[in-house]
Amino acid sequence: MLSISVGASSSLAQAGGEDAKAMDPEKFEKQSVALRTALHYDPSLEAPLTNLAKLYNSAERGEELLSIYRSHTTQYPQDESSRVVFIRLMREMGKPEARALVTNARKDFPKSALIAYLSFRQLDEEKDPGALDALSEAISFETKPGRKRQWIDQLVDLAVAEGRPDLATRHLTELAEAPGQSAEFLLSLARKMHKAKFHELALETLGKAREINTSPELNVDIELLAAAAESSLDQFVEAGERLDSLLETVAPDYWRRPEIVSRRVNLLRTDAAREQMLKASRERFAAEPNSEAAALDLGELLIACELRRDALAIYIEASENLPNSERIERATLALFDRLNDLDGAREY
Repeated sequence: MLSISVGASSSLAQAGGEDAKAMDPEKFEKQSVALRTALHYDPSLEAPLTNLAKLYNSAERGEELLSIYRSHTTQYPQDESSRVVFIRLMREMGKPEARALVTNARKDFPKSALIAYLSFRQLDEEKDPGALDALSEAISFETKPGRKRQWIDQLVDLAVAEGRPDLATRHLTELAEAPGQSAEFLLSLARKMHKAKFHELALETLGKAREINTSPELNVDIELLAAAAESSLDQFVEAGERLDSLLETVAPDYWRRPEIVSRRVNLLRTDAAREQMLKASRERFAAEPNSEAAALDLGELLIACELRRDALAIYIEASENLPNSERIERATLALFDRLNDLDGAREY
């Protein structure tokens, strides 16, 4: 599909729904003009093109529509917009001549993003190995950010599948380095890189996001993804230190703290490392029995290690030490519920 999320008016989207053969000629022409005008201003739109073809085909006038565009493109060979619409209509109607039209259009409009994308679609359907390069060219020529991003999404998946990571990393890097990108967008781009297993590139992009980010919540997402990328690179120590640092910055009752603790535990490569972490947390709680943070940290760590009954014992002990702590009470009741221990909860 050439278009991205570009909405047409409801009247254009619904055009062609009525039986065109029985339609009043004036109404038919009015709908035709409206659809063709929409495509003149944006030849990539999906709904107007589909409905235009449907309008003429249902009236058994499909060849007439093609003739209109054929005549126009012959008379005005440098009208790129009409050429794109003509090719798309030919493809929509299943005309085999569409292939030659795409080839000739590439020669006449060598820097056209839309025509390069049409070439990609044609080559991809034919399983031609040049399809990916055509898509890469379309991305390079495209100036609309939204469409460029959509096409890059397509290219990344195809490039990884076809063993062409060079194309994917080149366009992803260009997108990350484009001026004016927000921290939110860079984070989403880094997620895409991480998913495609470009972990080093994801870390670089997250570094850019971190530099311009002002949101504490977004910072958590940045650091969690950075730790995941480091872990994928077998940099477990670095990832662990990153999560330790993150745990120091978030509040004891922060809603995502259990997730961070769980990820931290998953980075521990040996039972000995896990026991060492548990020992340090137990010692802290023993030294600070009246600390909400120490109790919650130890409880969350025990839960992450699947030692839920041990965690419950810590929470109950902390409740006795801190009878007025709402945080400890909430954590205790939540764990009773998780353990499906109704009797224990009532007694508590």
